[in-house]
Amino acid sequence: MTTVLYRGPQLPLEWMAAHGLPLAPLLLHPGGGATGHAGMCPPAEALLREAGAFDGALVVLAGACDQIRRAAANVAAGSSRDTLFLFHVPATRGPAATRFYRDECLRLSRFLVRWGGTVPALDAVPAPLTDTRTPRHGPGVPIAVVGGPLLAGHEGLYAAIERFGGAVAADGIEGGERTRPRFPTDAPFRDLLDAVIAARFDAIPDVFHRPNDALCDWLSECVTERGIRGLLCVSYTWCDLWRVEQRHLAAAVELPALFLELDGETCLSVRTLTRIEAFLESIS
Repeated sequence: MTTVLYRGPQLPLEWMAAHGLPLAPLLLHPGGGATGHAGMCPPAEALLREAGAFDGALVVLAGACDQIRRAAANVAAGSSRDTLFLFHVPATRGPAATRFYRDECLRLSRFLVRWGGTVPALDAVPAPLTDTRTPRHGPGVPIAVVGGPLLAGHEGLYAAIERFGGAVAADGIEGGERTRPRFPTDAPFRDLLDAVIAARFDAIPDVFHRPNDALCDWLSECVTERGIRGLLCVSYTWCDLWRVEQRHLAAAVELPALFLELDGETCLSVRTLTRIEAFLESIS
């Protein structure tokens, strides 16, 4: 049975799973050096570099930024098989955007059925899926971390924070609690797809949203409720969305902030680790 590799919490994962094909997160790896293509972030470069390893699998990507859209188009152009699906995620909110997202879900359904999936029953009850990280609530200076997806090998960020006396009290990096789907237990839904749209498209705050008040509100609520004392913002080179918005987030919550920009190094550099240590010392 064909496996579906996916990347992006904005994707309707529960809707995808209802088609009966096995799902697995798409893990991308750093290239080990500085970014080689101007205007292309390390995750997008990794997608181009590792596309040859996707043979035999379907790939579904959330098109939420220009870099991933550009990389996906290049991968699709270089392949003779129509096995990559770019799911276009609206940046705005409202009835028209919801209809667009629903149409994308139906287009994705046709793609999955064409590759052996079964048409899902719309009256089925959604089975929430999550591959988000387990919350870490250890001792230490409580901080919030925010940012996009991390490449494989860069998850050492969490261990470094703990090693230097910090504790991640709010995980706003993609794959953390911020991007967990929110299925209300008491709200009536028209059908399975309606429930998935409400839990993911409507509920997950993200940096590319316009306006992105929901992201600021989520972070502000975490700061107020959890006694957070600092903000660590993580972005990759050429990621203009996070590089711009992270300063707005820091200003909104009025906390000391550290802005980390990662490149294609295979692990966190000594310079990055030193900056994390110095930041935690300064707010402890």
